[in-house]
Amino acid sequence: TSPFTSEVWMGNATGYPEGLYVIGYPRQWHRPLFSTSGRRREFTFKARVAAIPVIEVIDPATRDQSQPFWSRPHCIYGRLRLDSAGAAQPLDDIVGVSGGPLLSVERTTDGRIRYRLWGVQSAWLASERVVRVEPIEQVIGMLDEIYGQFERWSSARSTASESSDANTPGSTADRKPVTKRKVVSRASNPKQSKKRRS
Repeated sequence: TSPFTSEVWMGNATGYPEGLYVIGYPRQWHRPLFSTSGRRREFTFKARVAAIPVIEVIDPATRDQSQPFWSRPHCIYGRLRLDSAGAAQPLDDIVGVSGGPLLSVERTTDGRIRYRLWGVQSAWLASERVVRVEPIEQVIGMLDEIYGQFERWSSARSTASESSDANTPGSTADRKPVTKRKVVSRASNPKQSKKRRS
């Protein structure tokens, strides 16, 4: 398993996809597993991955864009075929697949299979079996903006903290050197010792 890199999504405009698939773990295929150890009971589940084919790409301009689902013209809209998602049991719904990637498959000139990341599934119109996918360029742009805001906030906080430390009385910058004095106890003073013996 390896993470996606920019090579997987850059250059989508120049690709020639032969198929589009929404990838995820539909809840319908989850199998719960229970185990007991002493007083502790653990719950896990096995999940089968689904590659759900897009059989039609829909232009949102042909739909009522006053409806929330169709109101994002920059998104990708695709109708899914749930009965051929990669298992004997056909899907009734895609609950659990939210946030899954939309991948394209194409063949290179030398016959190899190439995958491209087109976007992230963000909404589902169950009545028409249509998904709405946020294009990956939009997702990357949002993440870059969030990361930039975090960097600016972190830098400002660090600068404010340094300024506060420099202006606080008793800070390291304002502290004067401390002169250490040697303290001699009575027990170690020879004169005091003689007095006690007399």
